[in-house]
Amino acid sequence: MDKITYCIESSYIVIHKLKEKSLQWVISFFVAFASTINYDTILNTSSLLKDLFIKPSLVTVIMWLCIIFSLIIYILDKSMIVYLHKHNDFSELKQIMIKNADTNCFDISNYQNGFIWGQNRTIWVPDNLIEGYRTNQIYIESINLDAYFHFNINEQHLNQMYEKYISTTPYIVNAIKQKNNNDRWMITSFNKNFNKTDKRIYISLSKTKWSMNQFVWKELFPKQIIDKKKALEELAKDHSSNYYPNSFCLHLVIISADKKVIISEISGNKINDYPYTLAATIGEQLEKTDFDNKTDYNNKFIDAWIKRAFAEEFGLTSIHFDRIVNLESARILGFVEEGDIYNISIVTSILLNYSFEDFCRYISTLIITDKEFSQLRGLKISEIPSELFRHFYITSNRENNIYSNGNYHPSTAMRLFLTYSHFYGLSKFKKEWKKCSFNLNN
Repeated sequence: MDKITYCIESSYIVIHKLKEKSLQWVISFFVAFASTINYDTILNTSSLLKDLFIKPSLVTVIMWLCIIFSLIIYILDKSMIVYLHKHNDFSELKQIMIKNADTNCFDISNYQNGFIWGQNRTIWVPDNLIEGYRTNQIYIESINLDAYFHFNINEQHLNQMYEKYISTTPYIVNAIKQKNNNDRWMITSFNKNFNKTDKRIYISLSKTKWSMNQFVWKELFPKQIIDKKKALEELAKDHSSNYYPNSFCLHLVIISADKKVIISEISGNKINDYPYTLAATIGEQLEKTDFDNKTDYNNKFIDAWIKRAFAEEFGLTSIHFDRIVNLESARILGFVEEGDIYNISIVTSILLNYSFEDFCRYISTLIITDKEFSQLRGLKISEIPSELFRHFYITSNRENNIYSNGNYHPSTAMRLFLTYSHFYGLSKFKKEWKKCSFNLNN
């Protein structure tokens, strides 16, 4: 059964790509056909039928062939995804996940749904990960702009602890003095709809402060004033509304035209985000300018978020961005909870129009005002399973490992896993992982 599922999933990837192209072919040849007929033919039904069916031109014949081909592709596409939903066996994949899960963050005895890897666990992934969600399928349902997060009436003592914390903790005091205690936007609710033809995710947002997040992450959790595992379990529940302060973050996986994931080494200046570790590719906190368009909530806010991330991290202006980045290729691969700090990120992949080498060469000429990486490296998407395997199983022998000079950022493994599964499928990942395991044991 595994072999059949693997073959169908591999075929589905090809069919799905053809489905997108076949519609473009139909439209192109229909336009070509329309340009060959004159006004009199349109008014004369018999002449139009003759041109379409009885004595069609070469362009018309090709148009009909494209329509038939598109219908076949559409039927195959739908049939294959139905089969995969019914027959994909995730039991082996779950065992891989459990082996690589950080038990300090998660109670793996309750592990049921989604994906878990290291210190990260998915809250939600698309039911069709190969297709993913487009950026305009994520909607902001509501935003609380009026007040910052405070603990509820049953937790008033925590508000008092917070006030003491920010007035006595030196690095917090210094950040406030230098006006670096910035606003953060936290998710307060997360819901998916059940419309099969218009799938959407609805989120609600509220304001919090950077200092409040630090208080929760570095004071309440370490001292077990709040049980971190229980808080993460609550966060992963459907329709949960019991959220502690978090900072909604974009984890953007950038892929070059030659199918390499761009890996960034985080700058030593980023002392609060695992300096010198390796990330795929950049992380960016949500800002008000991403969603506030002065008239209503911007439900293309992720596009604005992506553009700002490229501008701040790589120095790309709008002219550079349109030339280098294929915004239409952006796909949402999942909402993930970061167990190391209690945070929510949205993992998004995007393709470049440039190869890895050309991209690096291009951005080297630009002025970057907020550079948060020290260097960039390229990892072929096809090599992700073997790289993840080496990272977790052969840490003592890293001569041939591109990561020999550093370690992963805690979120990198999950980002890479979702990216590979988006491009090649979950069955392919399982097959490649088992191949690595077999090679190790032989």
